[in-house]
Amino acid sequence: MNNIESLLQEPLFQHFHRICRIPHGSGNEAALAEELLCWAKEKGFQAEKDAAGNVLIRRPASPGCENAPSVMLQAHLDMVCVKRPGSLHDFQKDPIPWQIEGDWLTTGGETSLGADDGIGAALAMTMLETGWPCEAAAAGFPELEALFTVGEEEDFAGALGFDMARSRAKYLINLDHIEEHTVICGSCGGMRADFRLPLAEQRVPAGSTFWKLTVSGLAGGHSGEDIHRGRGNAIRLLARCLDAANASGCSFGICVLEGGSSRLSIPVSAGALICMDPENAEIFRLSAEAFEKTARRELGGSGTKLRICIDPAVGAIPTANASPAAEVQAAAGVNREAAEQIPPALTFAEAEPVTEAILLFPDGISEMNADLEGLVDSSDNLGEAYYRPGSGRLELVSEIRAARESQRDAIFRRMQRLGRRLGAEVSCSEPYPGWEYQPEGKLLDAVIRVHDGYCGFEPFLKTVHAGLEVGFFLEKCPGLEAVSIGPDLKDLHSVSERLSISSALHFQGYLKCLLEELGRETGV
Repeated sequence: MNNIESLLQEPLFQHFHRICRIPHGSGNEAALAEELLCWAKEKGFQAEKDAAGNVLIRRPASPGCENAPSVMLQAHLDMVCVKRPGSLHDFQKDPIPWQIEGDWLTTGGETSLGADDGIGAALAMTMLETGWPCEAAAAGFPELEALFTVGEEEDFAGALGFDMARSRAKYLINLDHIEEHTVICGSCGGMRADFRLPLAEQRVPAGSTFWKLTVSGLAGGHSGEDIHRGRGNAIRLLARCLDAANASGCSFGICVLEGGSSRLSIPVSAGALICMDPENAEIFRLSAEAFEKTARRELGGSGTKLRICIDPAVGAIPTANASPAAEVQAAAGVNREAAEQIPPALTFAEAEPVTEAILLFPDGISEMNADLEGLVDSSDNLGEAYYRPGSGRLELVSEIRAARESQRDAIFRRMQRLGRRLGAEVSCSEPYPGWEYQPEGKLLDAVIRVHDGYCGFEPFLKTVHAGLEVGFFLEKCPGLEAVSIGPDLKDLHSVSERLSISSALHFQGYLKCLLEELGRETGV
């Protein structure tokens, strides 16, 4: 499969390509949901869309499998939208680009691929049409339900809003995992946290110069599954660089600050537009250069592409009474993008409150699991930071993940305590439930048995430091048995996201064998 044309001969990748051509970031899944309903109608499947926006498609059991327990295949429709700095890609209308690099399907570093969980949705579609209609079926499948949920990457709105009374499934196969030869039997819970710090704003002094500080080139990754890999957080590095310049005796103000694109991704870039007296510019530049070397040493192999740049944005503002728009645009030749972000009233916030809040805010691993080596038990990812012109506040957005509610709540209380000290407002979303580790059951027995027969060895059972929708379904239907499986994916929630082509095709065969095995089971 060394070119896209040959790849699209495979039904699995035809479905995935269809998904990638329809924008489907969180909150924008409606068009893809309608496409699925049309596809199901064309195929002759029962299909419905619920009030939450989820799509449920049902396929009857193959002849002879009518007494086997019903199986739900579940995937989410939304994706995390991340693009490289400077990319013109529009996630509201542009299809996701494809590029083949050896065995990997990628976007060539342009955007996130959306294989999380587009390939899961494509696998469910492929299984629904395998051997259909049943009269001519070579595959003996039990009754299949395919549930395509919305909002998984944002607030789990689809899983939260789905009525399990609509389902007849005894077994749930979640297709949102990223390692072909492991089986997920548990996951963490968590929630979104928001931190809003009021900032006093002042007018920029006459004669100030404007500079753009940028941090870029970090590896990023999934805010849960990659949090332990030491890839660096661009927001924190930006704050440390600002703090180092301040410690060097450089006085400056912050006009704009922005970092990260999603709380579910480790930030790969961040930037600030700053103002200062021209005499301080050289001090700041030298401080930034020194800090870049320090940060690279700290990050090791993951920091080889790190860049910390300080560039002039506009010329000096000659008088305090000058027309801000005219003066700024006239001097914007060096960095027009930065100039357009300059607040109309030419205001700034002092640097110290901004850097203090970011550097004291919880970020990274909080606790490791005492029993399962290498597993993170609790963490927080500072994924977004904003200080916008005239807003009068710094906004920090993070994702808390924890195996236990007590750990999750402890991290949030740290944020609240910091908020009280600094005078910030702290809030959180409705928590999503974890999935208690369950390494036993009839479904899991079948998964292990089929994997051993198909691959020649038993899969590795594990729990993950990531949120999965399974916890919602188990809460609503306690007798449900569940696993999470999927093909090999790397670097989720980043422009380096990639899908193993060979693994996806191999996993497709494994999933088909698993459903055939479950079709032979009798009695519920």
